[in-house]
Amino acid sequence: MGRGGDIDVTVTDTLSISGAGINEFGSTVSSGIVSKTISIGDAGIVSVTAPHIEVAGGGIISTLTESAGTAGNIRVNVSDLILRSGSQLTSTSAV
Repeated sequence: MGRGGDIDVTVTDTLSISGAGINEFGSTVSSGIVSKTISIGDAGIVSVTAPHIEVAGGGIISTLTESAGTAGNIRVNVSDLILRSGSQLTSTSAV
């Protein structure tokens, strides 16, 4: 039990997040910036600041809970945001 950690990313040029793969259990795992709780607790806050952000190839910026708790906020401070090829910005609570 407990709260997910906050993540604060600041980039001075371009932030690129891209790709997904398969883990040892055969599940798809996306590249990205994620605050997640798997037990009871709230997810943290994800803050991203950059002039340009490109998320592609299934990449994610996300907050989520897999049990009781609220998903955290996502704060994106950007001039130019590009989402391609199934990429996502998501905030999801399981309950």
